[in-house]
Amino acid sequence: MNPSGHTQFDVALAADPQYLQHAAATLHSLLQQHPRGVRVHLVRSDVAAPRLDDLRGMVEAMGGQFHVVTVPPQQFARLKPHPFFGTHAWMRMLLPELLPEVKRVLYLDSDTIVCRPLDELVKLDLNGHWVAAVVNPLYPHQSLERLASLGIHQVQRYFNSGVLLMDLEVMRAQGLCADLLKFADEHHEGFLYPDQDVLNAVLKGRWLSLPPQFNVQSVMFDLRAAQLPFDRDTVRYARREPSIVHFSGLLKPWMDACGHPLRSLYWSHVRQTPWRAAKVENKFWRNIILRHFPYRLYHWYAQHFPQPQIERKPTQY
Repeated sequence: MNPSGHTQFDVALAADPQYLQHAAATLHSLLQQHPRGVRVHLVRSDVAAPRLDDLRGMVEAMGGQFHVVTVPPQQFARLKPHPFFGTHAWMRMLLPELLPEVKRVLYLDSDTIVCRPLDELVKLDLNGHWVAAVVNPLYPHQSLERLASLGIHQVQRYFNSGVLLMDLEVMRAQGLCADLLKFADEHHEGFLYPDQDVLNAVLKGRWLSLPPQFNVQSVMFDLRAAQLPFDRDTVRYARREPSIVHFSGLLKPWMDACGHPLRSLYWSHVRQTPWRAAKVENKFWRNIILRHFPYRLYHWYAQHFPQPQIERKPTQY
């Protein structure tokens, strides 16, 4: 705690130009809950200086500190761009090296919204674990066979990498970056979710499972409680009292077809950032109907009538 009584902690995000607006919404939601003591580390992508200045101004005006982390060119050379996610998805794996003076950090994807104070999370005792994370539930169309190829045989052993509490000090001492990069280089062609798959394959048994309210993924709303790897009361609490909402999956809250029940949270925050004039993307008449489709129906529709306009083109550094 600092003298003002606020919890001090470090937060890291990695946002390319396409996602800087969304990172601003994430940071606004975080700083609204923690107006003092937060040090923000933005892993630098190909972002124009004026936009970085806009983001810096917002963070500092809300009481946070803002640091741009420039990734050395030689580190990019070690990373192979993923055909969908590009290069920026790998950046969280490099945080122990990129933040050598930071002991632990809370990593947040730029499609998350913080809904409640995170003191309980950031002060958590990791008990020797490298990271703390939330289990990533699978949709019915997703197979455990893919997880088995990573050496994981239960969904409860597979975590989502969108929210990570990372013990960087221990990870540096164990040389974990080298292990992660080696595994990524040797198996890169088989990854559906590049960083997430690598982290899960390498960190088996060394990560601490968090309650789902700290990373309420879209699948938590798409499936029935009985289909999720949590008990019914845990699911009910996470949906009703989320600490961090994660708009995981293809349909994001800034897309017209998104029917997420908490979509308005994103817009309430982005309207208070330098990107307040942002507009909903991919506005088409059919999306008025699609956003009300239940998961099963939308999945069937997407298989037969794909929406190429929602595909995210990877940005390379």
